[in-house]
Formats: sequence, C-alpha cells, structure tokens
Amino acid sequence: MRHRITPKEYVKRNWLLVGIISCIFLAGLYPRLGSKEGPLHTEYSVKYGAVSLIFLISGLTLKTDSILHTFRQYKLHLFIQLFTFIFIPLVTQVFIKFLAIFGVNAWILRGQTCESTKQDTMPTTMEKLISRFTKKNISSF
Repeated sequence: MRHRITPKEYVKRNWLLVGIISCIFLAGLYPRLGSKEGPLHTEYSVKYGAVSLIFLISGLTLKTDSILHTFRQYKLHLFIQLFTFIFIPLVTQVFIKFLAIFGVNAWILRGQTCESTKQDTMPTTMEKLISRFTKKNISSF
C-alpha cells in the first residue's frame, strides 16, 4: 500500500514552492503591501533589508574550515585583486588612448571609460563566489 503524504509533509518538502505561491496569492489580495507607497516601503526594505538578509544567511551557512581554507589562499586573492583593479584599468586606458589617436569622438571614449571600468572590475567578486561554490562544494552552499 502506498504511503499517503500529509499536508504537513508536503509543505515541509516543498516549502519554497508553497512560499512563492503564498506570496503571489497575498500580492493578489493586497497589492498595496508591496508598492512603494505601501507599509513595507519596498524601495528600502527589499533593496537593503532583503539583500542583507540573503548575504547574512548565505554567510552563516558556510563551514568554518572552508572559510579558513579560503583565507589561506591569500596569494591568489591578492593576484586577483591586483589584476582586476590595476592591470585591467591600465589596459583599458591604453586602449582608449589608442582609439583617441584614430579620432574617435571624445564622448564615446568617456562612455567607454566608465562602462569598461564597471564591466571589468565589478563581476569578479560574483565570478569568484560562483566558481567557489559550483566546482566541488555545492553541498556547502
């Protein structure tokens, strides 16, 4: 005979799905709750509170020995930081000076400077985190 799943077991197994459906249902009943003028002030609570909470929970789930092992790789981290924040911006500036020789519009070069600096330096942190947890330690994430 097959074991029947009780509602409590179903919610325990599928808590994320139940939570998402509950939030959608609540948003349909009371849409003002999540609006900018609503009581939650989502422009602040989500932007700062939810993001901070996600990073806090993610950090608390890390194993101590994994953190210590990562700290011991300071030479790698130093190389990544120097490469990202010194070498890449220098190469970008040289490339922009090279484009200026050929008469590219000054405003395009200024935009390229801002955009390339943002694109070249910002994603590294996320790339490091993603590669750290998807290679072998997916269970520690």
